[in-house]
Amino acid sequence: MIFPRILAIGLCFLLLPSLRAELLVSEVMPGTEHGYLDENGLKSDWIELYNAGDSEIELGLFCLTDDPESLSKWQLPEARLKPGQFLVVFASGQDRRHPRFPHANFKLKSEGEYLALVLMEEQKITQEFSPSLPSVGKGQSCGYLFEGERLVGDHLTIFSRATPGAINDAPAVWPRVKDTKFSVDRGFYQKPFKVEVRSATEGAEIRYTLDGSPPSPQEGLIYEAPILIESTSILRVMAWKENHRSTDIDTASYIFPSQVMRQPAHPEGWPTHYEAKVNPFFARIAGKDSIDEEGVIVKYAMASPESLDAQPEELERALLALPSISIVTDKKHFFDSRTGIHVKPEGRGRKWERPVSVELIDPQGREPGFQIDAGIRVRGGHSRSAACQKHGYRLYFRKDYGAGELDYPLFGDEGVRRFDDIDLRTAQNYSYHYSDSTHHTLVRDVFSRDCQRDLGQPYTRSRYYHLYLNGLYWGVYQTQEHAEASYGARYFGGEDEEFDVLKAKPSSDGRATDGKDQGWRRLWTIANAMAMEESQAGRLHLLRRLQGLNENGVSDPLLPSYLNVDNLIDYMLVIFLTGNFDGPITQFAGNFATNNWFSIWRRNGREGFHFFCHDSEHSLAAEPGTVEINRVGPFLAGASYDQFNPQWLHQQLTSVDWYCARFRARAEEVLSVGGILSRSANLARMRHRAQEVGRAMLAECARWGWRAEQPVKTKKTWAEAITWLEQVLERRAELVPKQLATAMRFPRGVPARELVEAPLFNPVRAPRLIKREKGGTFAAESGVVYFRMDGLDPMEGEGVRAGSLMARADTLVSKILVGEGSPVRIDIAREGSLAEEWTRPGFEDLAWREGKGGIGYDQREDYR
Repeated sequence: MIFPRILAIGLCFLLLPSLRAELLVSEVMPGTEHGYLDENGLKSDWIELYNAGDSEIELGLFCLTDDPESLSKWQLPEARLKPGQFLVVFASGQDRRHPRFPHANFKLKSEGEYLALVLMEEQKITQEFSPSLPSVGKGQSCGYLFEGERLVGDHLTIFSRATPGAINDAPAVWPRVKDTKFSVDRGFYQKPFKVEVRSATEGAEIRYTLDGSPPSPQEGLIYEAPILIESTSILRVMAWKENHRSTDIDTASYIFPSQVMRQPAHPEGWPTHYEAKVNPFFARIAGKDSIDEEGVIVKYAMASPESLDAQPEELERALLALPSISIVTDKKHFFDSRTGIHVKPEGRGRKWERPVSVELIDPQGREPGFQIDAGIRVRGGHSRSAACQKHGYRLYFRKDYGAGELDYPLFGDEGVRRFDDIDLRTAQNYSYHYSDSTHHTLVRDVFSRDCQRDLGQPYTRSRYYHLYLNGLYWGVYQTQEHAEASYGARYFGGEDEEFDVLKAKPSSDGRATDGKDQGWRRLWTIANAMAMEESQAGRLHLLRRLQGLNENGVSDPLLPSYLNVDNLIDYMLVIFLTGNFDGPITQFAGNFATNNWFSIWRRNGREGFHFFCHDSEHSLAAEPGTVEINRVGPFLAGASYDQFNPQWLHQQLTSVDWYCARFRARAEEVLSVGGILSRSANLARMRHRAQEVGRAMLAECARWGWRAEQPVKTKKTWAEAITWLEQVLERRAELVPKQLATAMRFPRGVPARELVEAPLFNPVRAPRLIKREKGGTFAAESGVVYFRMDGLDPMEGEGVRAGSLMARADTLVSKILVGEGSPVRIDIAREGSLAEEWTRPGFEDLAWREGKGGIGYDQREDYR
């Protein structure tokens, strides 16, 4: 049977063969605005297949793909489809070849993407939508019309509603007006200019706004001539025509930094106040000039360069030192008295998500940037006060707004390029805008996460940006990845549904923010039972069980793996080093409660729970009196399941000698001179971030560093805070090893007054190897050095292993590994390098010559 190739160009037109005896894609739904549910009651994209022939088709012979470079991406299930029958394939990304509820291993984009049906064995495309399926609106599908039971038509039709598993008889959707095009792209400008806007659809009317509100066929100014842009402006445009579908709204931000520097106290069209209930405690933190008899005072003004001990050109350079993110929306979404997220920042959940346009603009041209429509919510905990002016946000990329995800390398080669959401975080507790703190650095939180990165552990990535809200400058922010199921799938592999995500504070649905918490509860139960065991052998057995190991310490695929020992140790070392007193256990609750951490677990994986540092503002002596704080514990938080946290898990594990020995070895490795968490490494890590953000801090000072009756914060204020941070890091490098060396634990894992010693750092530092031209020299600060040449540990338990030798000063010890008369095989590389093939196990060297001598490369040319 011949399977003609079906081309789809432009609107993906269909050339139907005269003998239609093949499998066809008859309808595609690239969205979730429909009522067709899968076997789990969930909505996803779907692809409808139809047997247009006269005989049964073996579905397993075919593949579906959204990648022209991978034609066999997803094979259809082993099933047969009778003539005239339909099969709906869910494009959910879950990869299930169930004959009734098949799920492809990819998803679809509502804005259109490549799709093809392929005969797998021949790698022959039988139907192709190239370059892409058409863009469709909410609740719309695209496909081919039917005449009776016969599929007809010469091009794809966009339907007003989907008809999965049935003949496509829904009303067709009108054609779409061609997208609008701007003559001047978004960006930073110094001089006025005019913007021309066009649509290729003849007779289309263009509407635009300059205040952030969305234009529509009824709202906005009618475009009649090029638009003059002579100051910071937000241009939003759409086009419409009778009997056509309107375009989406296009948004472009044009920012004039010279005007941003003079941002007024009362911008035209913006509220000066909003009414809100403010807790007196938070009102005191926000300051006397935050509230008056009319309500919360909205602050917009920028301090003058003169008041900042700076020149105008310095402030302008600061505004251009970082890429900028421009958030654009109708002002009511922020300041409406009932529904505005700034007026009601305590609102949580989807109900408090608002539509926005998001643009990334780099004034230096180092990256291309993007524009995407998304949803925005306020994020955070303590800072969710109406008196707080500079909130953290989370951006959600959903098909409800446009693209179902952000496809952009936000973190360059450091991370993935696809995101379901992203955080825009900023300092709160120790900030200029909220608490008028002189310890505002924008470095503390990211330092902990950078430590996890350098330790080789999973971490959430960040970049600094300036933020604009409808063209008004709002200060310095950081992007941050969100530790969630999609993060796990993209970095650890698998699908979102395979991951459980736990956080400090349980929601109304339990401890898990994604997935379930059965694994987390099991970890808590076994860890507590382990600490209760009388014998070390019994404790070690349960620890291995937590790791998914059998009694011999070998991985057992039948045992779930809950515990990642090395990840937990590194996480706790970062907590102890930074003196974090608000996570994973918070001192603000008397150390009885947990706070500020995330964990991700792949249920079928072998790596156990991964812990993530999160919201580490209360660290590195942000409160000056906490320089010498000891967070090693033990603390009570975690004795009950609702407060279970990584530090309680660590405390229970310290009942096992093996764990303590492993912790000590890692602590000595990373905290000692030259280690990843050593004094010099910590200073270099912190200074790198300070250098990044320091270029822009003058702008942050101008926007938020002023408060009534208080000195204006300047770049010098920030530099002094960084100097303090350096002093703190130096002091913590001295303190933490001593704190670990005197660590204690609860007896049998049960809170009690009498504690048990559980040292986590050897007060006598291990000898350091000083490399020499031949071999090396071991040097110890104190004590006696023992050594062996057989690979065994010189120590056994608390004593010296039998046969270990005591080192003596100025005494050379050597061991011949390969003698001069040893038999060897030789090969002379006549045509250059041998590469590395000969170094690999199993390399066949029987063809080489035999001889006697040393090993390595011979440079004397005596083999000939």
